[in-house]
Amino acid sequence: MVIASEPQLLTAAIAAKPALLSVSFGDDFSWVRRAHDAGIAAATQVGNLRAERAVEAGVDVLIARGAEAGGHGEPTVGTLPLLAAILDHLSVPVLAAGGVSSGRALAAVLAAGAAGAWLGTAFCACTETLLSDRACRALLSAQDTDTVSAPASSTSPRAIHGRRRSQNGCCATSSPTAGTATNRN
Repeated sequence: MVIASEPQLLTAAIAAKPALLSVSFGDDFSWVRRAHDAGIAAATQVGNLRAERAVEAGVDVLIARGAEAGGHGEPTVGTLPLLAAILDHLSVPVLAAGGVSSGRALAAVLAAGAAGAWLGTAFCACTETLLSDRACRALLSAQDTDTVSAPASSTSPRAIHGRRRSQNGCCATSSPTAGTATNRN
């Protein structure tokens, strides 16, 4: 886990005094006490009912990260079934992550009981993104089955099928048939 191998990252995050600190991946929740001691709320992503360990450690907000979510790892439970299971067993606020890419999807997770949604990939193609235009075009032209997963321990999160991550972090096409997008909105 990054906190064990690079503890200065947690120290820097706490020093920045965010309202919420989210640390994901791993079973070490010792960081929660440090966040709370600094007056910072703690959140973590969970992909199954092992979320109980996070709540026992004092996490304030759980992020139910379903199989539709981007990023690292390969969650195996869909967002809605995971959300329902967590809400049935735990009493902390739960945000839904994975597949929430429209107003309708947000309405669905709110109707299912989520306190809100945790968005990531949806912001990758916004005007303020740090991604290259090429990476944004690859993201926007991707179809619903074009993502591939990397292990949670990988330094490269999910990528778009048929594309590889270049050294500067953008997705470069490895297929001459990849589509293009005309704008980021």
